[in-house]
Amino acid sequence: MKVAVATFDGQVSEHFGKCQGFTFAKVDGDGVKDVEYAENPGGHCAVLPDFLASKDVKIMLVGGIGGGAIQNLQSRGIDVIGSVSGSVEAALEEMKNGTLSGGAVGCGHNHH
Repeated sequence: MKVAVATFDGQVSEHFGKCQGFTFAKVDGDGVKDVEYAENPGGHCAVLPDFLASKDVKIMLVGGIGGGAIQNLQSRGIDVIGSVSGSVEAALEEMKNGTLSGGAVGCGHNHH
């Protein structure tokens, strides 16, 4: 399945809308493949779900994300795993191994 990780300086970004870009990878029990990075195309949290859907993303990994962005992603068939931290590489490996420990999705502060 295609996974996107909100990325900031090689780490999982603490906020979806403010990330530098997205790391994309195909992740399954056989490994992490076809890793690529794309800069954040800009815009606000309502624009990014279309961008991610255009890349065939099925799961989004992020530190924090607001409720509106979650709904926008889910309406495009993208599941969200929040409260992820650490390096992008480690998050993808944990996803592959089934050991990723995400938590509540949501952002407790206002960025708008």
